[in-house]
Amino acid sequence: MSSRHCAARAPLCLLCLAVLGATAGRDTRADNPPPDAGEVARLIRQLGDASFPKREEATRRLADLGESALDVLGEAAQVGDPDIRLRAYVAMRAIRGRLYGAVRQLDGHTNIVVCVAISPDGRTIASGGSDSVIRLWDLESGKELRRLDGHAMGAWGLAFSRDGKRLLSCGVDKFLRLWDLASGKEERRFEGHTAAVRCVALLPDGKHAVSGAYDNTLRLWDLQTGKEVRKFEGHTGNVMCLAVAPDGKTILSGGSLKDHSVRLWDLQTGKTVRKFEGHTGAVMGVAFTPDGRHAVTGAYDKTVRTWDVQTGKEVRRFEGHKGGIATLAVSGDGKRVLSSGVDLSVRLWELESGKELFAGEGHTELVLQVILTPDGRKGVSGARDKSVRVWQFPTKKRS
Repeated sequence: MSSRHCAARAPLCLLCLAVLGATAGRDTRADNPPPDAGEVARLIRQLGDASFPKREEATRRLADLGESALDVLGEAAQVGDPDIRLRAYVAMRAIRGRLYGAVRQLDGHTNIVVCVAISPDGRTIASGGSDSVIRLWDLESGKELRRLDGHAMGAWGLAFSRDGKRLLSCGVDKFLRLWDLASGKEERRFEGHTAAVRCVALLPDGKHAVSGAYDNTLRLWDLQTGKEVRKFEGHTGNVMCLAVAPDGKTILSGGSLKDHSVRLWDLQTGKTVRKFEGHTGAVMGVAFTPDGRHAVTGAYDKTVRTWDVQTGKEVRRFEGHKGGIATLAVSGDGKRVLSSGVDLSVRLWELESGKELFAGEGHTELVLQVILTPDGRKGVSGARDKSVRVWQFPTKKRS
């Protein structure tokens, strides 16, 4: 790189450092009131003032405005004086850097974290993994609330009941376990799978659960009796992920590298209704949109895709990950998709357009599961680095 090029970049670097320094430790919340456009424009111009104290004042004021200033900053970054465009762009990057990304790390697991779940009220996180301990955490404080011990060889899947009072888990020991969260005691054990159980979900009726396993099957269970109701056969490889339709009538499942198919199942008959074909790698994440009209899938072919459930046709493809997709989740309003990949990044997408809203890193090893809070403003991830992380995401589109 030439000395001239370095010199040209120096103001950018210095300004970025100044804004980052000013926002460190400050309250740059995403819910601040909308700023006055003229005031923001004045502050942007003031960033280039000859007086250092005035530049510092402008930097602090912009930092205090937080997310509410991003729209106006975005406009300033597109028009006007080149210097102001540069400063607005740097200010946006710095504010986003302070507001968004991994905001909390939950440590306690002594081995790989394979699965995470969030309670329906968005207040409690459940995590499990290769240390065989399921841990409950307070999302806001990061405090560990309870431990559930029972799986002998690792917990691989978790699902909260709709009232948040019970938790369903599955693991390498081939069992599903239903836990009472108030007492921390195991209510019931479900036996039937002949290999490790990778994923679980509870049906909307609150009376049944479904699981997918490395014996290539899915199974429907009666929660009251613990008995197997139905077996779903068709995958030619391990079942890696599953999701239940909002109306509780169908199930989505994804297969491993040997299979890499996405299947839609009828819960009453146990038959495959439709296959969604296109992925060329193991399918690691599946989800329904809240209206049940679309399926969202992610695979080791580096793509997230949406599908029309009725026709089985691909609607949209999201590309950006530099490696395979390891997991995904859809927000409660159906507007956003969260994914993670082998590239260690966590990415947030707008479902309708496929536009990337956020991309960030925090974990040092593969992220094995992500989940969104009910309002879609926060996410939780679990990874091979033994940690659980809480993420804060933008509430607005990226300018």
